[in-house]
Amino acid sequence: MYGCNGTIIPSSVTSIGNSAFLGSGITSIVIPDEVTSIESNAFGKCKALSYIYIGKSVESIGYYVFSECDNLKTVEINSNAIVSKNYNFNESNVGSLFDGAFNIEELIIGDEVTSIGDCAFIDCNLTSVKMSDNVTTIGNSAFRLSRLSSVKLSNNLTYIGQWAFYGCKLSSITIPQSVKCIHLFAFQNCNYLTKVEVNSNEVVSKRW
Repeated sequence: MYGCNGTIIPSSVTSIGNSAFLGSGITSIVIPDEVTSIESNAFGKCKALSYIYIGKSVESIGYYVFSECDNLKTVEINSNAIVSKNYNFNESNVGSLFDGAFNIEELIIGDEVTSIGDCAFIDCNLTSVKMSDNVTTIGNSAFRLSRLSSVKLSNNLTYIGQWAFYGCKLSSITIPQSVKCIHLFAFQNCNYLTKVEVNSNEVVSKRW
């Protein structure tokens, strides 16, 4: 696969194996809805990779799939199975959805995703997140320390977990009317946060 540029994987492919594109020159890739698994290090060290789309049927993803993809800036993901999964995070960033990929800036969460799991995007170098209105819950530490400066929350969001945005660089946030619960410390250490708009009567009227 060395020297590839934009790559579209055929619909006949259902799995991407270990190190399948390791070190290749691909610049962008579309993973079709027929793919159900992406194995460890599949796109590791793809230094030119800047964009990836992950289809809705991916159910499992290995370790270090995007490790050392230093120019990976935009990820569009439509798989509920891997976004909603609860991940275990350690100091080496092993266990989050994009472990080892520290330079992702823009995350687009597609219509098939209904929840964001614990630690799913912890410590990613995200600056912008856009999620569809089908997302209803954000798990504990989902974006913790992710350097977010801009996020558009789902208009149907009901729950924001503990430490969900801890340490992010948000300057403003709008809480939708649909939100019923914001857990403790959800926005702790967001030192740049100067404007909060809360449209949820249930959150405002709750006795803490």
